[in-house]
Amino acid sequence: MYHKPQRYKELEDRVWQNLNRSKLLPQILARSAHVNDISNYVGVEFHDEFQLNTRTNEYMMWIQIYIRHKEPVQPATPKIYRLTEDITQQQRICAQIWDGVSEEDIRCIAQSSAEEYSKGDKWMDVSQKISMARFLPAIKEGRVCVELIPTLAQYKVYVKK
Repeated sequence: MYHKPQRYKELEDRVWQNLNRSKLLPQILARSAHVNDISNYVGVEFHDEFQLNTRTNEYMMWIQIYIRHKEPVQPATPKIYRLTEDITQQQRICAQIWDGVSEEDIRCIAQSSAEEYSKGDKWMDVSQKISMARFLPAIKEGRVCVELIPTLAQYKVYVKK
């Protein structure tokens, strides 16, 4: 995201603190093949993608956690399925990671990003532009669903049917 509102940055800081406080950060990084020394990881950024869900054939926004390296290298992402296959445990881990971040906060993150997409600050193909023209008003009017994907500790935000 290019122009992060203050609340957005505060939420990223919150998730970074949660990863450290819960001691999940070393566990997550230890199970990521491309990770080097844990001390090189310095924070969290939220990464969003407005993509077609091939299962539902609808566009939705995915909000992921990128664990940022101090150098410009590939970030790590929480892949909770590498820690446990038990869905209840995955949900508990996600609750620790996202503690203090509400569904309303996730909607705000998605709206900030959708506004950037709509202004042309992020590249979209024609079908994404058409879908974003429906997504942005829906998110502004509160007509979206927010769903946590526990295996990846990421959210998907989509227009209610």
